[in-house]
Amino acid sequence: MIYYRYCLDLAIELQQAGYKASNEDIDAILREAKEIDRKFQRSIFHLPLRLVLDYEKINKLRKRRTFILINLYLRLLKAGDEDATYKEMVMKTFKKRNFIELNDTLLDLYSKESFIISSSLKSLVPMDVKALAERLYLHMRGLGRRLNREVASEIYG
Repeated sequence: MIYYRYCLDLAIELQQAGYKASNEDIDAILREAKEIDRKFQRSIFHLPLRLVLDYEKINKLRKRRTFILINLYLRLLKAGDEDATYKEMVMKTFKKRNFIELNDTLLDLYSKESFIISSSLKSLVPMDVKALAERLYLHMRGLGRRLNREVASEIYG
């Protein structure tokens, strides 16, 4: 959730200043995300698990997802006033189909990123990490797509 807060805070700053997200802005968010990863790695230090993260692969996905997410927030902020609800901002900004497609794109990027991270898991306990990562990826995509459609139905009716 911290990552999303960084993206939203940046979008608010950009919207208030009338700017668009730059590569420097995105890189700053990626540095924060990397720090979140480090904190997580430290939190599992006493477990028989290690994550060896391939940031070359991860950051390609994160950069695209971050750019899309910040622009999504900017569009929503532009559509609403201080009293507007999330539902009102979404309905003013997107057609239902576009809302679902955008959220599916974000979900796909996040699921792929999670697959890379899960695949990098090293365990002292014998386990098929690749199969576990694959199942996690498929469940995330399936559940995420269903939730996207449920949320869209709640918003648009």
